[in-house]
Amino acid sequence: MKNVFVINPAAGQKNSESYITDLIKKSYNAGEYEIYSTTKRLDAWKFVKEYLETTKEDVCFISCGGDGTLNEVVSGAYGYENAYVSCFPSGSGNDFIKNFGKKEDFLNIANFKDYKVIEVDLMQVNDRYAINVCNLGFDARVAHFLGVLRRFPFVSGKMAYNIGIVFAMFTKFGEKIDIELDGVEVKVANKVLLSAVFNGTTYGGGYRGGPDALVNDGILDIVRIKKVSRFKIAKLISEYKVGNFKNNPAFDGLITCYECHDIKYQSKVPFYYTLDGELLKNNVLTIKTIPKAIKFIIPSFLSYNGI
Repeated sequence: MKNVFVINPAAGQKNSESYITDLIKKSYNAGEYEIYSTTKRLDAWKFVKEYLETTKEDVCFISCGGDGTLNEVVSGAYGYENAYVSCFPSGSGNDFIKNFGKKEDFLNIANFKDYKVIEVDLMQVNDRYAINVCNLGFDARVAHFLGVLRRFPFVSGKMAYNIGIVFAMFTKFGEKIDIELDGVEVKVANKVLLSAVFNGTTYGGGYRGGPDALVNDGILDIVRIKKVSRFKIAKLISEYKVGNFKNNPAFDGLITCYECHDIKYQSKVPFYYTLDGELLKNNVLTIKTIPKAIKFIIPSFLSYNGI
């Protein structure tokens, strides 16, 4: 199987593109690999899809960037039986691979030669896709500030997310958004602080908002937190970060967890949401799970306790 490395030069540290290219050339022989560097938003999606239109050969597309780059690569690969996907985590977050192991496990280029395949679910979100998480409300406000903060040197990953939280705390939040689960309306009297739909367990550089989520069970794990005070957010955020909110008395009456196959959010006014970190806006958001949609490659020494 040929490996095609899709590098996002804008992700991660400066000069990461030349560093990754050197690693690839040291680990592979000529003809075993190809390298493509993206030039703009959604370029990886277009490249992968067009590549697969021209070959019947099995190809593994290795996303070299963050979760946003991985999102584009899996979006292009979806629907092609000869497509496989993996990740060289050179971005700022890289939360999806935390479902399988540590970041360091995926940083050895040679590990992509000795692998196992896990069939993972995908989420269709309106006319787009997400592999890890879709969130709205307070989280989307944090994502807005992340886009600004990443323009500054040395501000990335967990640091950027934590600073984004501080900035978001000083904005007006709490939105009236209606919810349907598997076609059934859910009565929600309170405004929502945030809601997140998880395929994977982790987002935001290490926040375990979907602690029980499995990437191959065909089920969406959903968290909804009602609007609370800034003091309450500051008090509880550390427990939320480590996923300690289910059956936790401190969250009684504040947080509701659901499982379903599809969910619809609707509001009278447009609201911000994110797809694997990409910030978008709409007043209707329809999300459904696509079971075992992507063949994801992990190093052979890792295991996954899904279904």
